[in-house]
Amino acid sequence: MTPSRGSVVRPDRNADPVAGVRVAGTADRDRIVALLARAFADDPAMAYIFPDPADRALRLPRLFGVLFDSDASSGIRLVTAGGEAATLWRAPGANV
Repeated sequence: MTPSRGSVVRPDRNADPVAGVRVAGTADRDRIVALLARAFADDPAMAYIFPDPADRALRLPRLFGVLFDSDASSGIRLVTAGGEAATLWRAPGANV
């Protein structure tokens, strides 16, 4: 099942909706990109890829912007109602 924009994500018809989680739209982009960039700023993998903290601070928003945009057609973008949590998902084998 592919949820429509703004709909509540339901794991299946017999389950309760996941409280406050919805498909993220383009209006959520800036907030989600900034949120994910902050969340991964100290991540060991990101620190390995971008060793300089100042460089990492500039590049992570760009990286998550590309991922957010590409997930529009090949994945799913979810955000909580208050925007305090988000995730970007892509099906196995789907490329940027």
